[in-house]
Amino acid sequence: MKKVRAVYHDPDLVRAQTVFGDSVLGLETAKLIIQTKVRNCRLELFGYARSRRRAGSDQSKFLETIGGELWRWEQLLNGVVSKERVFQLEALAAKDYWEAVGLICCQKEDWRRIYPHATDILNILLNTGYLTLARKCRKTLLESGLLIELGILHGKNSRSPLVYDVMEI
Repeated sequence: MKKVRAVYHDPDLVRAQTVFGDSVLGLETAKLIIQTKVRNCRLELFGYARSRRRAGSDQSKFLETIGGELWRWEQLLNGVVSKERVFQLEALAAKDYWEAVGLICCQKEDWRRIYPHATDILNILLNTGYLTLARKCRKTLLESGLLIELGILHGKNSRSPLVYDVMEI
């Protein structure tokens, strides 16, 4: 039987982590995390569009259009005043991004991102990668002494919100 090791959490660190998550700075950090994520997705799509245009593919215009939509979501994040709205805009950007990924990976037109219980190879591979990343982030955060239960953005929809916050970065 595996022994359970008691974990000590510094009360000052726990207090600071709690206060930060509920502060204006916490909201600004959440916005910055998601803006950076959306920007990186946008730049990736523009890179693919450029290479597809050089190859003479019709996909380049669609990818540029989706990249433009991601830019719009990125700009809308500037004026956001709640974490709920950050989540909404991130979800809209993710929907657009995954539609483009499906096209890039030559999936059927109705392909969508599925987690959990994926049956197609692309989603299975993505889920495996995300699970591996989550385990690494969880281990590192636990070793740091931070409480993984206290996140900046993913507070209410997860048992380990800080893990998912770090994965966004």
